[in-house]
Amino acid sequence: MEERIETTTTTAAARERVRERLDTSVTIKAAPETVWDHLVDAQHLGAWFAERVAIDPAPGGAFVFGGRYTPGAPVAVQGVIRRLRSSQELRFTWPIDGVESVVTMTLTASGGGTRVELMHHAFERIGVGAAKIYDEFAGGWDQRELLALKRVVDGRAG
Repeated sequence: MEERIETTTTTAAARERVRERLDTSVTIKAAPETVWDHLVDAQHLGAWFAERVAIDPAPGGAFVFGGRYTPGAPVAVQGVIRRLRSSQELRFTWPIDGVESVVTMTLTASGGGTRVELMHHAFERIGVGAAKIYDEFAGGWDQRELLALKRVVDGRAG
């Protein structure tokens, strides 16, 4: 049976307008510190998120993600880390069609594991095609990236 992640979706009326924020989450069977390492360490990121990774895990630090696993980019995505609170919160920019969107990942201890909540903002500023881009990112974050993170970390924690 295919594993799926719970996603907060908008109402049918809201689907007719561009959604401003994507919310999704996953619970992982590992401590927040272990999950955190998989969000900010280049080697760990390479195991679940991108084939090529360069990251300076500090506020204002840059990252470059590239390769076939990178959402929204067949070649490479470059962004900036906006906020870092060790084992709690990671906020970074993600360029989409010339617009700087923002992704926030929050980690919370939950029942012996970690709840990872992801919020991706700024789709309403993209313009033409924003709804399609939103849907692509929703499917990517939910059913590709966060599930890959869960599988990799759960496999190491078990």
